[in-house]
Amino acid sequence: MKTHYLQLVISLTLVSGLSKEQDFIPEYKPFSTAIIELQVSGNPLDTLYAEVTSIQNIPRKSGESGEIMITSEGKYHLLVEVDRPAQSHLSLNDTIFNIITRPNDTTFIIVNRAGRLMELQFMGRDKKINEYLFAKKKALGYADMRMPLNKRLTSKTKYHQILSNTDSLVNRELNFLDQYQAQTKLPEWFVQYENAEIEYMGAGFKLAMTTNNEILGYFEDALPSNYYDFLSSVDVDNEKAILSAKYYWFLDDYFMQGLAYKEFEQLAGYARASKILGHQHSKAKNRLSGQVKNIYNQYMFSTIVQKLSDTLKIDSIAREFEIENPQDFKRLYGSNDKKEQQFKNLKTDEQVIEFFAVNTIDTLTSIRDFSDKIVYINFWATWCGPCLKNIPDLNNTITEYSNNNEIVFLNICVNSGKDTWRKTITKKKLKGINLFAEGKWEKKLFSEFNITGLPTYVLLNRGNKLFENHTDKAPVVKSKINKLLEKNGLDGR
Repeated sequence: MKTHYLQLVISLTLVSGLSKEQDFIPEYKPFSTAIIELQVSGNPLDTLYAEVTSIQNIPRKSGESGEIMITSEGKYHLLVEVDRPAQSHLSLNDTIFNIITRPNDTTFIIVNRAGRLMELQFMGRDKKINEYLFAKKKALGYADMRMPLNKRLTSKTKYHQILSNTDSLVNRELNFLDQYQAQTKLPEWFVQYENAEIEYMGAGFKLAMTTNNEILGYFEDALPSNYYDFLSSVDVDNEKAILSAKYYWFLDDYFMQGLAYKEFEQLAGYARASKILGHQHSKAKNRLSGQVKNIYNQYMFSTIVQKLSDTLKIDSIAREFEIENPQDFKRLYGSNDKKEQQFKNLKTDEQVIEFFAVNTIDTLTSIRDFSDKIVYINFWATWCGPCLKNIPDLNNTITEYSNNNEIVFLNICVNSGKDTWRKTITKKKLKGINLFAEGKWEKKLFSEFNITGLPTYVLLNRGNKLFENHTDKAPVVKSKINKLLEKNGLDGR
């Protein structure tokens, strides 16, 4: 597997005059499209892979442009669905940049290449904002605050350290924004948006850590009685934050308080979403007001609509969430189920693509290495509570089939850090064959198997032929494993 090493340089050319942009009033335009134009010049040594993803609030989902391959000079265009002016993530090979995208507008980026050296230059009306976002990543060393926050978690972490570490990073980002503003004036709407992204990312992380630690067992520490005191300084009903995805993530955790994990952990699909969103809505309806309440209601409604297959329920749910325009969300009805049916046209008894993942001794393993066996795949992540919670049952199931050479259990870790992966499989004593997916192979797995949430389980027959995607977790899956063993004329356990 080829690795692309890139050196990155940005050209920062200042422009004057922001009067028109200062008067700009951002608004939501759901189901709109943004264009990212890449003007590529120079003689590259390696192929350039480009892709854009967006985080949307209305409807609540991620937008993906799809990956394009760039091998020569010219103009290339990526289209991604967006709902408002906000950050999207531009991926150039293995490097991610935050860029501003707007509904029905174009973001212009010049990419000058000379061998492995790549120079980016931003153009257009968001030039100053995109230069700021690039400079921020270069100065801080990351594109997402969650990266350093998660890296600081160890088995010896204390709750007071969570508070201090998070506040330290929040202040660092706010200080960088202030210092940058002193040199280059940014549009007022963006400064308001960026402040919300930073502050609510910090508040949301602190709030979510108590539940996450209970489920994941990052560290052992008694929760201090004053831990939640920080919430007294957080503006819950904040109209200045209406563009921020981090704000709504914070509201999700804030309004989840009082709902025990055991009340929904065994539920799935619509039943799970209905339980969680119903609780959040009951808490939010008397706490939020005006535009914030309207957007958050649409945010929650769009989530539950995607899990519906019965359109007869729409009207009553719309009334519950005070949605005046439920027909605008019609295209979302049951979209999760439709996507599952349509993605890649992967069908039962069809051979899955060949893919590779790294094993614990850092060598590549191919799915074709197990083509002579029945394969149960567990796609998981080190931060995923349900993934870790199911490990004891999975280990017991693997033990039950330990004397059967006709079946193999693969645990493929995704969207995680490699060091944390190694520590987690050791700490949890995860049985089976442990693999780690990264880079292009990780993206292909998410696409091929329609991984929209974790854990995701897949059951393959001999020849790497699909028996069932999104199959049951252990121990329920044993009935299907035994069915395959019997079908192949093999002994069971």
